[in-house]
Amino acid sequence: MRSQDRVIRINVAPAIAGGWLIPRLYDFYRKHPEHEVEITTSMRLVDFSHSDVDLAVRFGRGSWAGLASHLLLPEALVPVCSPKLLQAENAPTSPEELAQLPLLHVRPKASDWQEWFAAAGIPRVEVKRGPGFQSSPLMMDAVEAGLGYGIVSRHLIEQELASGRVLIPFDLMVDGSNGYYLVYPEGRREDPKVTLFRDWILAQREQQTGRG
Repeated sequence: MRSQDRVIRINVAPAIAGGWLIPRLYDFYRKHPEHEVEITTSMRLVDFSHSDVDLAVRFGRGSWAGLASHLLLPEALVPVCSPKLLQAENAPTSPEELAQLPLLHVRPKASDWQEWFAAAGIPRVEVKRGPGFQSSPLMMDAVEAGLGYGIVSRHLIEQELASGRVLIPFDLMVDGSNGYYLVYPEGRREDPKVTLFRDWILAQREQQTGRG
């Protein structure tokens, strides 16, 4: 195998890189030791015609011109906080009380809180009064530091929940209107590197979500 055929180049959104993909790469290397994965992160959709990227993972509704897309992770929005906030005297005991607090949010996904509160029966909440962040990883750093309550997809915080670094204060998970999709050019459906990584990552998706 030529050296250039060994490297699979993936461009991913920051939220899914450390929160979901990287912890699973051990399994990929175990099954495909002859390949290497090179990961870059960005908030923008990569231009495949002007880069050497083979596949990308992006956030949206799954429709991009000229690209094949496969849903990896649907949004499953939950509020999160550090344990010390739930131990405080003013810890909210209901979504109504939570709505009165400053809420951390990701600026490009400002509607997440609105969707969650609407599902909780609270139609109008002024989210912008809380601190805003450019990405979910930055917001989660603030959540762990105890700066406030954040909202994130449940699928992206496995490690934080398992370690107890963050908690979910209310048992309400809401399907968001977007999701994380694996994408690549339509013309590369049969490319060996694309099919290898696509089949592996979709199997990872099925193991977690139970979706075929």
